[in-house]
Amino acid sequence: MHQLSIDFYSKKLSLIGLITSPMESLGSSPGMILCHPHPALGGSMHNGLITAISKLGSESGIASLRFNFRGIGGSEGDFENGKDSNEDVKAALNLTRSWKGSGFDKNNIVLVGYSFGAGVILENIKNFKHVRSFILIAPPISSLKNSRIHKDKRPKLFIGGQNDTISPSVEIQRELDKIRQPVKFSEIPNVGHSMEPEGKLIAEQVIQYLVDSVYK
Repeated sequence: MHQLSIDFYSKKLSLIGLITSPMESLGSSPGMILCHPHPALGGSMHNGLITAISKLGSESGIASLRFNFRGIGGSEGDFENGKDSNEDVKAALNLTRSWKGSGFDKNNIVLVGYSFGAGVILENIKNFKHVRSFILIAPPISSLKNSRIHKDKRPKLFIGGQNDTISPSVEIQRELDKIRQPVKFSEIPNVGHSMEPEGKLIAEQVIQYLVDSVYK
């Protein structure tokens, strides 16, 4: 596993990030952009679940970029409850697609969001035309209900916690009945909204999904 700390710009704001690449990669690799949960819930690019997905991805030949949204942990600007976080995801996506040194295959980039990060993705699907697939972990129900993802034809994986009272698993599943295929859902037993204790299990499911359904 090779890691590179980077700074990149979202509009005029400098954001901090971390690119993790497979050690054996000599060229570009399929990749993930990882979007962390709300800072009020301890969210940053160092979140345990986000880190677990990044680490297992590199061991499976998949690169990743995780970063701090504006106003969080060294990234410039004000968070303002995520008002312009969409711009940060767009900047991360542009970075992986345009910078040859990033190690990303620009045609094989997946957006992965956990909680708040999933909400940012869902609310701005129209801005992510070059993304191969979406993985949404414990997504906000309101964001899911109002998202254009209902008509999106790209592969989608949703993950919910059996005991999650913030993003109830049963409500996620109810919305998925209205979403265009292909879509897959996985419920993690005995966990609530904080899924870090099952980070390894969830990371395994995310990477297996990518290997079996997206990068096959």
